Amino acid sequence: MAGIESSAMASGEIDPGNEFPNGEMRILGLIGDPVSQVRAPAPMTQRLRHGGLNAALVPLHVPAVVLPIAFGCLKLIRNLDGLVITVPHKIPMAELVDHCSERALGRCYQCRASRSG
Repeated sequence: MAGIESSAMASGEIDPGNEFPNGEMRILGLIGDPVSQVRAPAPMTQRLRHGGLNAALVPLHVPAVVLPIAFGCLKLIRNLDGLVITVPHKIPMAELVDHCSERALGRCYQCRASRSG
């Protein structure tokens, strides 16, 4: 994730005295419907923090019927660096992203923000 790497590189290791979360935090979203069963956010956020990154993986419960609207809004969030895509959004997200790898075979498992937003 370009945003996370660049902000971590620029600031070096996170000062343990800094409050978390703070206004410089980078966000990764885990998007699905439902998301109550996901377990990745806690250990992934711990790994990001342990690695000196001011970042967190946040579950985002987005109903399928509003996915296009929600994704359009998420693209406007400047400190959102990427998304992990879960069911039932893998196939519809492939149609919504700006670029999808041919290897994805019409499914989107993760996406990242481009440097231009």
